[in-house]
Amino acid sequence: MMCVSSQTYVSWPHPTFHSQGEEMCEHSEVRHSIGNKWISEDCMECRCRRDGLHCCSTYATPTNFPSDCVAELDKKNCKYVVHKKDDPKILCPIFGSVG
Repeated sequence: MMCVSSQTYVSWPHPTFHSQGEEMCEHSEVRHSIGNKWISEDCMECRCRRDGLHCCSTYATPTNFPSDCVAELDKKNCKYVVHKKDDPKILCPIFGSVG
């Protein structure tokens, strides 16, 4: 996994534990074997490694869009949607983002 510096990155050093002789990580009450990779419910790409659990965001965060619009993270599709504040059906342009 490679996270860009502007992406959200979370690392828990040495969260591994042994279960019946196997090293594992636990994330959101689910156990993962060393080497496993998954997308979490909050759209983070996570990997269980020997040195710990590492996660980074899978989406770009809008930083520049019209002031009458709002950005909302669509967790089903793991991407931001920018729409009019008073009408979510009308999408807005995104002029800049990070991640």
